[in-house]
Amino acid sequence: MPKPPPRWLCPPASVPAKTHVSRILSKLGLRDRTQIVVAAYESELVVDGS
Repeated sequence: MPKPPPRWLCPPASVPAKTHVSRILSKLGLRDRTQIVVAAYESELVVDGS
C-alpha cells in the first residue's frame, strides 16, 4: 500500500491549483512541474506502474 502524501501536498479546497503548484515549487526549490514529477519518483512518492 502506498504511503499517504505529506499534509502540505493536500491543499484546502479554496486554493486554486495554480497557487498550490506554485507553493510546492517554492517549498521544494524546483523550477517547474516536470521537476515535481522527477522529485516524486526519486522520493518514491510515485512508483512506476509497469
